[in-house]
Amino acid sequence: MMIKFYFNNKQTKQIMEHLKQTINKQKNFLESLNQFILNIEADHKKHWANSIHEFKVSYSKGGKYYRIIKEYCGQKSVHSFVDENGNIWKAAGWKAPAKNFARGNIFAIKPEQVCQYGF
Repeated sequence: MMIKFYFNNKQTKQIMEHLKQTINKQKNFLESLNQFILNIEADHKKHWANSIHEFKVSYSKGGKYYRIIKEYCGQKSVHSFVDENGNIWKAAGWKAPAKNFARGNIFAIKPEQVCQYGF
């Protein structure tokens, strides 16, 4: 069974424009998230330049939040959580953020605001 959709030119243009905006928003979000991760790594290297241990930061996507994971000396812990609006949340544990208030936003954060303990 095949389902066919018929759109006029105006509807097609609206759908395409909506898709472009959605893709651009997601692209900007991921670029800002990657820059946030680079800032965390740079700050760690600044404070622990002589460390022989490898420090890595990554993220994983959950239902509502991106979990920012730091790995140091073979142990993983949660650095923070980032929601879909770019708000940065302190970690309450491995699975959930502390929802009392946002600690910042990845679109507005400056590299000097990120320290080894958070924001």
